[in-house]
Amino acid sequence: MRIDNDGWHIRQSDLKNTCLEKLRRETTMPEKRVENDAATVGTLLHSLIEYELMSVPFATARESAEWLADEYVKTVAAFAADGIPYVRSSFGTDDKAVDLLVKLAQSWSIADERGYLLTHENVKSEWNFDLPFMDVTVKKHGKKAEDIPVYLTGTSDIVLPHAVWDWKTAGREYAQWEKQRWDIQSTVYTWAAAHAEMIAPDEDGLYNFYFKVFLRGKVEQPQTVPVVRSCDSWLWLENQVTHLVNFVYNMGLDTEWPMNDQDVLCSDKWCPHWSDCKGRFITVGRWV
Repeated sequence: MRIDNDGWHIRQSDLKNTCLEKLRRETTMPEKRVENDAATVGTLLHSLIEYELMSVPFATARESAEWLADEYVKTVAAFAADGIPYVRSSFGTDDKAVDLLVKLAQSWSIADERGYLLTHENVKSEWNFDLPFMDVTVKKHGKKAEDIPVYLTGTSDIVLPHAVWDWKTAGREYAQWEKQRWDIQSTVYTWAAAHAEMIAPDEDGLYNFYFKVFLRGKVEQPQTVPVVRSCDSWLWLENQVTHLVNFVYNMGLDTEWPMNDQDVLCSDKWCPHWSDCKGRFITVGRWV
């Protein structure tokens, strides 16, 4: 979340952040950054897909794998040069990370989506948006009510006239019913694409979103996980945004917010504030 003079800029990850204190720290200390091997591998897969869409596609999976391995070395070296902490907790060594990238490159080379996207004329890749969403009326005790302009911001991996796609890497398959019921990214991204008149609803008035999931360590077709959203979904999104903005406005950014450690993201791998938070109370061997 970014609070500027023109309004509040909210990401989908802000809305699903299970630890409010993590959100506060990300808002007030955006310069604190930690990278990890799992996220880096996923980012590099995105880079490969983006490179092929914007440039000349690689002729073989071996060529794309070599390109990925080289990009990994450059990326890790850049983290070190910039003094950015890099956590190797998912794959242990750089060799294991590169081996995984080779398998992901092989999966991409045989993916049905590859040929479709490389020949489609209306593909919008890595679309960055920062769009006005709504004005939220807030009121604090003893203060006059005011309206806060709210923008939704993010980056869509693929936007087509009929759907939005997002690439993922995961250790196991996604459960479609979970994404359909709870996913916030699909709600935000379909709203943004529809607002920008980049996608149209289907014959039932629904907006289509697809997760394309690469399973780490396996050379196979990406899993396709469909999610549909509607105008009702966006009304619910307005409700969520209203509650979040009022909470932040009334709590303020100078005092600590509620913490939550009942989530996989509460770890030294995923949270750059771990050592200042729960990590202060955990000694080696006492928490796994």
